[in-house]
Amino acid sequence: MKEDNSLEIRESLKLIAKTSVIVFLSIVFSKIVGYIYRILIARYYGPEIYGVFLISLMVAGWFGAFFSLGLLEGVVRFISIFRGKKQFNKIKYLYNFSSLVLLTTGLLGGIVMFLTADTIAIKLFHNPELTIFIKLLGLIMPISLISNLFLSILRAFEKIYWYSFIFNIIQNLTKISLLVIFIILSVNSSAVILSHNLAVIPTLILSYIICKKGIKFLFKNESKLRETKLMRKDLIYYSLPVMFHTILSSFFFWIDTFSIGLINGALEVGIYNAAVPIATLLVFVPEIFMQLFFPMISKKLSQGKINNVEE
Repeated sequence: MKEDNSLEIRESLKLIAKTSVIVFLSIVFSKIVGYIYRILIARYYGPEIYGVFLISLMVAGWFGAFFSLGLLEGVVRFISIFRGKKQFNKIKYLYNFSSLVLLTTGLLGGIVMFLTADTIAIKLFHNPELTIFIKLLGLIMPISLISNLFLSILRAFEKIYWYSFIFNIIQNLTKISLLVIFIILSVNSSAVILSHNLAVIPTLILSYIICKKGIKFLFKNESKLRETKLMRKDLIYYSLPVMFHTILSSFFFWIDTFSIGLINGALEVGIYNAAVPIATLLVFVPEIFMQLFFPMISKKLSQGKINNVEE
């Protein structure tokens, strides 16, 4: 028994180590491409448009944190638990319920964001050019939330290779490729937000294909479950506190950009944020391990393997 536990612990640690290398390389790639993307925006469209773009991302991030209801992290936790218990019908139900809720809240959030764009842009930040950026981000919100749901499912099934490849590499490559094309075609400043929005589409398509090919039972008709009401209750009770945590985390992350944009304007935001990406490298190390660590620990806990979790 002890030998089996030791072997399982070694295999888990080996998987974390292998995954961390893949995640490390993909994050390094995404940081480099991300820097180039930001440089292109600032060089070809100016620091003010770069600032407008960042303020719009901040606003979209806050709307997304609220209207996702914390379900994305809830899905990772509960799918990992149900995997440990081999309760695949529950995973199927969880996917159906979460996708329906996120599609609904995504549409609602997108509409609210679209309708309040003028108020946020003009009355709060005194920048009319910000309006179109916020409106376009509002239009993409439902697709973005569903895309993130599929990425969360890949994490929950410990398919971190695919998760990192899609999220860090494909998404960033698409953004910078589209931006370069728009620059060559001499598209106006809307090219910045269009390149960002259109990059969500291949992310959604590819993450969906990987889920459909690698987790086939997820898209089959599930047998009826009696405890669906309890499952929904547990998911929501877990997810809502996570939602408030996500909102607060996002607020603290963007507080400097918000303050500068509110007091000075988009130009100062663009100049200031030339240095910020370097500071965000501080969260680089924990990000390497946490993408796999959380779903793996949840799965082991559901199996009652406390000793493995401690190791």
